[in-house]
Amino acid sequence: GLMYDKDGNIVAFSGSMNESENAIINNYEIVDVFTSWNDPERVSIKENAFNKFKVIFEFIKGIFCNFAGLLFQMFGMPEKTYM
Repeated sequence: GLMYDKDGNIVAFSGSMNESENAIINNYEIVDVFTSWNDPERVSIKENAFNKFKVIFEFIKGIFCNFAGLLFQMFGMPEKTYM
């Protein structure tokens, strides 16, 4: 994830924190946090990866919404159902 402040500073993070009993006993969990003022190269890599993901996500979302829209129109469901 990426978090921005009003001055353009960025905190980036990767990983997850699962605090369930099973995770604590059986899994290895990690959260990696880095900042634009201490590690700008890693933040830039994270931003680039996120932007590529956004493009792919929007493309897939467009395909799904168009397909879902056609299905809902065929079966007479109101547009608000799938938007």
